[in-house]
Amino acid sequence: MTSPRITPLHPTESDQEQLEVLERVSPRGGTASNLFGTVAKHPQLLKRWASFGNSLLRWGELPPIDREILVLRTARNCGADYPWGQHERAAEALGLSEAERHELAKDDPQTDEWTRLLVDVADDLHRDSTISQAHWSALVHRYTESQLIELVFVVGQYHLVSLLTNSLGIDPEPGLSTIPR
Repeated sequence: MTSPRITPLHPTESDQEQLEVLERVSPRGGTASNLFGTVAKHPQLLKRWASFGNSLLRWGELPPIDREILVLRTARNCGADYPWGQHERAAEALGLSEAERHELAKDDPQTDEWTRLLVDVADDLHRDSTISQAHWSALVHRYTESQLIELVFVVGQYHLVSLLTNSLGIDPEPGLSTIPR
């Protein structure tokens, strides 16, 4: 896609409700991302959806590095550059090297055993809409029940982000990477 199907909201065309929602979801003093700027054209939806997304990112119980591995693999599975670029930075900040991040984009990534399990789980959910019994059996030895529930929500959330960004043609912000091909 060469241009957005729905352009992000420009501050001069925002009504009061849209501005208030964007102020809540944008970084302090920052401008709205292309994603939030686009979804702001439906402010009630943005308000509720951003609250859900923030609860996964800020108050989630999964180890942050595990969450980012799941997000990157989901973005790769969906061919979605937008969430890949956003979350590659987060994964880097958590210590995932460039080589490790790029490995997550491969068909058969060569990773440590735990990362490979997370990749396989993200692949299961993408392909089959369920986690295989073998993978589930491995997860229950490391995660609590609430973390297992959250894991499915994380992959589902980033499927939604991928569907949204791919379908609406939302461009990644300048300087963000795309999925290694």
